[in-house]
Order: sequence, then C-alpha cells, then structure tokens
Amino acid sequence: MRRVLGAVLAVAMLAGCASPDAGPGSGPGSGSGGEPPLTWPASGKPQLVASYLIAGGFLPYGWTLMEGPRLVVYSDGMAIADSAKTLVLDPRELSDLVHGLRGELKGFGRTATSKESELIADAPATTLSVQAEDGTLTSVSAYALGEASGYDERLLTARGRMDSLTRRVLADGGGYKGEKVRLVAELRGAGDRPEGDWPAGVPLPPVVAAGQARKGEYTGAEAEAIAAKLPDTWRSGPWPLLRASDGKVYGVAWRYLLPDE
Repeated sequence: MRRVLGAVLAVAMLAGCASPDAGPGSGPGSGSGGEPPLTWPASGKPQLVASYLIAGGFLPYGWTLMEGPRLVVYSDGMAIADSAKTLVLDPRELSDLVHGLRGELKGFGRTATSKESELIADAPATTLSVQAEDGTLTSVSAYALGEASGYDERLLTARGRMDSLTRRVLADGGGYKGEKVRLVAELRGAGDRPEGDWPAGVPLPPVVAAGQARKGEYTGAEAEAIAAKLPDTWRSGPWPLLRASDGKVYGVAWRYLLPDE
C-alpha cells in the first residue's frame, strides 16, 4: 500500500514539473495563475493597459508641472519609463502583468488608506492603474504608500511589480521620443546668474501660477528645437538657468509627452 501511494505521489510531482504553466512569469503573484492570455485589437491606436504614477509631496512648483507617470504600458507591449526609455514586452509578459495587477488592485475603490500614513506629512501619493475586463481603467491611489506601513500586501505587491518593471525599462530600454514636448520655465530670483540666453527658435511658454512659472506643449519644428537646444537634465540635477527675452531668469525643463497625454 505504501509503495502504491509513493508511486502516485511521484507521478503527481512529475506532472507538476511538466506543467506548461511553469517557467518565467509563473508562480504566486506572477499574474499567470492559469488565466488565458489576453489579446487586444491589432489595428488602431494602442490602448493604455497599466500605469504607475508617484506625484505630490514637498516639491518645487515647477517640478509638479513636469510630473508624469513613472511607467505606462500599452496594449502593443510598449512600456515607457520616466518619458525617457522604452521597451517592448512580449505578449505573455504583457498578459501576466495585466492579470496580476487586476487581482492585486481588485476591491480597493479609488483610494486606499492606512492609519500610519496619516502621521506622515508632505509625502507623495502613488496611483496604480490597470485596464479592467470591460476596457475601463481601474485606478487605486494610496498616500505615502512607499513610506507608511499598514497597507494591504496586495497593494505593495502591485507597487513592487511596477517599480521593478520601471527599473528594467530604464536599464535595458532604448531612448523614447514622443511627438509632443512639454516645456516648463520656472522663475528664479534676482541673484541667480543665467548660464546663457534663451535659444533662438525655442518658444517662451505661456505664464501660469501668477507669473511664477511658464508651461507650454509643442509639436513639429518647435518641439524639435526644444529637444535639440535645451538639455534634458530635469530629473538628474539642477535645471539650467537661462535669460529669456523678457529679461527674467528661468530654470528650464522639458520632456516628451506620452502617447495618451
């Protein structure tokens, strides 16, 4: 009897090892879970299927004007991180990503809370989004998700999933170039010395925030001039200081907008 039982268990273990669901992307929390692979229309504009945004907190006003998602993923597999790098996911990985996020974000509503997060001031809010089965976008926002305890483990898993993919795209992806550019110029004080004059051919954006900053979005030749003549260093260091035609000194930043922005 023991020999028969041992044989049955051995066969079951071998069958489990040979399962077609085993391999990269499978296992607890992977999102595969035996679900059928997802498909999207091959024609037409790719749909936004997942996004990861960290916004708010104690930041200069100009930075808030520049903020965009840390990561977006589209139905054709294109993933874009920090509006700077892009990588194409294969169909299985894309499907596993969406399946996983659907399970992890299910049932929270638009906002998740934690008592511990209420004790933290000036923290950013994290918003995780995934395309639901009916094609709408399900989003969950959580204040101080990266700083506070007390949040549901599923939210932390979802954040970790998207954070890991963001790092991978930044490390392995190629340069991203969008059709539209956002340009922000933040007013500096009288004592700030400009590094140069405002480049010819680069537009001076419209005024926002009672004259403390300027912001505009551009395409075509204007977008090309911005990308060619202004450094793209806003995330990694101080904004370059330029003296504009109005005589004022501005800290300048720009980025490519995402396909759905």
